[in-house]
Amino acid sequence: MNDMTGFPPAWPAGVPEHGPIVLVDGDADWRAQAEQALRARGHEVVACDALAGLARMRLPRPAALLIVDAALAVPGWRAEAGAAGGPAFDAGLADCPVLLVVDAREGRLPEQALDGETTDFFVRSRHWALLVDRVRRQCRAARVERELRSRHDERARLEQDMERLISVDALTGLPNRNRFLALCTEAVSEARRAGHQVAVVAIDLDRFAQINESLGQVAGDEAICLVAERLGRGLARLAGSPDPGRDPVLARLPGDAFAVLLPWALDPWRLDEPVDALLQEIARPLTIAGTECFVTGCAGIALYPRDGDAAGLLLSHADSALADAKLRGSRSYRWYAPLPHADARARLKRVSGLHKALERGEFSLSYQPCVDVVRGTLIGVEALARWRHEDEIVPPAEFVPLAEQSGLIVPIGEWAVREASRQIRAWRDAGLRVPKVSVNISTLHFEKPSLAETVRAAIDAHRLEPGMLEIELTESCMVRDFGRTLGALQALRDLGVSLSLDDFGTGYSSLAYLTRLPIGKLKVDRSFVRMLGTSTQGEAVVRAIVALGRSLRLQVLAEGVETVAQARALLGMKCHAMQGFLLSRPVGAAQLPEAIDRIVERCRLASGGSPSARRVRAAATLQGVLQ
Repeated sequence: MNDMTGFPPAWPAGVPEHGPIVLVDGDADWRAQAEQALRARGHEVVACDALAGLARMRLPRPAALLIVDAALAVPGWRAEAGAAGGPAFDAGLADCPVLLVVDAREGRLPEQALDGETTDFFVRSRHWALLVDRVRRQCRAARVERELRSRHDERARLEQDMERLISVDALTGLPNRNRFLALCTEAVSEARRAGHQVAVVAIDLDRFAQINESLGQVAGDEAICLVAERLGRGLARLAGSPDPGRDPVLARLPGDAFAVLLPWALDPWRLDEPVDALLQEIARPLTIAGTECFVTGCAGIALYPRDGDAAGLLLSHADSALADAKLRGSRSYRWYAPLPHADARARLKRVSGLHKALERGEFSLSYQPCVDVVRGTLIGVEALARWRHEDEIVPPAEFVPLAEQSGLIVPIGEWAVREASRQIRAWRDAGLRVPKVSVNISTLHFEKPSLAETVRAAIDAHRLEPGMLEIELTESCMVRDFGRTLGALQALRDLGVSLSLDDFGTGYSSLAYLTRLPIGKLKVDRSFVRMLGTSTQGEAVVRAIVALGRSLRLQVLAEGVETVAQARALLGMKCHAMQGFLLSRPVGAAQLPEAIDRIVERCRLASGGSPSARRVRAAATLQGVLQ
């Protein structure tokens, strides 16, 4: 076969879609013809006769492939090449795949063809089409690997941005309320195991609005940062942990409020003096915008386990003590005191009513539509529990905590699953197709082995397709016992039940959990949706959640959509699934058909009904048909 036999036809001239091919071979004739064959197929080639020649190379961009003569690739050749090439080698060749050229006359495959330095080998010949094909495959594989690595890095950065946005106060850099609650939950869990105390201190500045009104918002922000620095320095006085890893935590709450977590608390009588010292530290004069200012504050303290056994409850009780302190004047602090006897009696009456509510049939479910605003279609409904007690509608915010504290939330949740399943069958029998009904399940319920069996029995009893029922959990489920929660979710998934994560972004869990959960939907918490159009930080959180959900191939639904501005902001982020008063309020089962009839009109209002919006809906509908 003569020198040019087997040359592939040339590609049209153009810019290669990858970096250059680096060819190092001691056979000058073979090297020249190999270079010519590769160039004929559009490859950019840089060639030399020895590894030492790498030092003279000037690569325009990182190489796509390194082709090396096996005779040159003696043990340690990669290190030698790196030393010869220097920084240029490290930048352009260090991570690229290697194709080893093996001389067939040796009669065996050299050891270096099989070591970790080599990606593939080519038996030296003049079958140029075979060489070009081998190079093409290696370049394609390397390109795919780079793209996958790059995608993994778009996702890692996104998760870091999400973690920062939902965990850190943008002004001071301190943990925000969400992160504080998560850290407090961890501290309480540790204290429960070790048998020690945890203290939460809520701090609020007095008449701080006067600084904003007198000196402006910028001066107010500067004052907040200075107070945060002073509190940080003063926290050393509150340290009392025998373990240096359990340091106090300072967080900024909304407005002019702060919170302190003491994971290993001192005895109550030993906390009074340090808390008072913190308030004195705040009260020292500040110089803001060239003006001397005086800022004072008050504090409230709550202690685990005496004042509560959950992060939210401890912070709430610390806030209650803070309110009491403010009534007593600047620089005051108070410990949390239990509710007055009359309030305790009313609470006891509510709990007693809860015990009898199920057997009396006082619970009912309302249903709030979830809508694809672009298509103008119903994609499901959320079942919401309602309690009518003695001719009074008791708000869920009041009876749900009582039900959780008394253990009644589990039978209420089981009832909700059975009732929602019964209603799905009733709608089907009446000819009304509701794609999916979601039921919220309490964190405590996921710790019971009966959950999956309850769902299975309800599905079987009402002859449902499993995907018609969706179970919603909150991020707090993962804080208590992630392993047990994961097992419960997998059991539900095995039944074919859909799973969604409610109130996402409230910061209780690590984002690392998200990729391990067998869920299909994220629900953006209403607190972030409410900030759309009023807070750039809130908008950034929503945008990051939507992007994260899309990258994980999860459906993202925004809840609490109440204004046209919020809906249009979400549409601009390509979040089409929404739920909220703008689209429909929760309605009884009998009123749902009427609510569904109004969906198209409400979606037109939400999207603006403009020609461009109609084109978007039409394109989305066409895409759904094609898929």
